Amino acid sequence: MDNFALSLDGDKFDFAPGLSYQLSMVSRAAGKEDGTAREWGYSGALRYEQRWSVAQRTLFFAEAVQFRNADGRPRFETETGDETTITERRTFTTLGAQHRLDEWRGTLAWQRDQRKRSVETLPTENYLEASIGRDIGQGFGLDVGYQYGRQLIERSGQLGTTHAVLARLSWRGGF
Repeated sequence: MDNFALSLDGDKFDFAPGLSYQLSMVSRAAGKEDGTAREWGYSGALRYEQRWSVAQRTLFFAEAVQFRNADGRPRFETETGDETTITERRTFTTLGAQHRLDEWRGTLAWQRDQRKRSVETLPTENYLEASIGRDIGQGFGLDVGYQYGRQLIERSGQLGTTHAVLARLSWRGGF
């Protein structure tokens, strides 16, 4: 047993009925073939739903996830031919809100992917996304949206601008 995960979550508090949280931890063995250290991940999330009326509610959400020794601290060969390891701390952050009116919903979210490395530093990526959606019956939902991003271009190692049109078909139900 080289890997494990733990999670704790809670909701329906007397002092804040719309509040919920989740705390998690994961540990994975050295990873890739050339991994030299155990990877550790931690996350924390908060959600708060404000009900305005029977038909309207707003959900606010935030999450932070961090991986230490990301990818298991792999070996890396420098330009001079020396071998070293890449120590990386990777942090994902998400903030957003979703407003619902009956079966309609609108969502706005911001995400950040920040990687701090000992070798070959990488720029921080940021994304902003807006979507609108609707429940269409039988547990299905359809959302369409737009995403603007400042994303790493692998070939150059620099940030580039991305634009994406999003479409999502979802299903909520049980067996």
